[in-house]
Amino acid sequence: MTIKKLSEELGVSPQAIYQRLKKSKVDVRKLTDAETRELSADGEYTIRKLFSHDGSEEKQTKQSIIEEYVKQVEALNLELASVKEQLKAEQEKSSKLQVDKDNLTKALLQAQELHQKALERMLPAAGETVKRDRLTWKERFTGKIRQQ
Repeated sequence: MTIKKLSEELGVSPQAIYQRLKKSKVDVRKLTDAETRELSADGEYTIRKLFSHDGSEEKQTKQSIIEEYVKQVEALNLELASVKEQLKAEQEKSSKLQVDKDNLTKALLQAQELHQKALERMLPAAGETVKRDRLTWKERFTGKIRQQ
């Protein structure tokens, strides 16, 4: 069988066969009989193999790439959902902490106010003298007690 007849059978041009052989780095002389210039059985098989994988292999490759991308997108969507859940949990935690902070601030202000009122009760008003129950260091050391 010649390359021309095989090209007609495969539905491609002889030039396409030569280009495919060149692209695959296959020497045409090794596929043909030198005397009759017809394809050997191995040559015909090699060319049929090159063209039989043409469409189906390319489609399989594209399909596998698409499937891989779909898997990656699904994995990323799952990861995104997980991150969104974590973000929501952190926002709720932050909200609770803010409420706790506000409550503690309010309690602190109330405690400071109570402390201030207690100090005001304990300290004498302006102009009043304070009766001391304790001796000063000098009074203890010298033994002299001041008269009030």
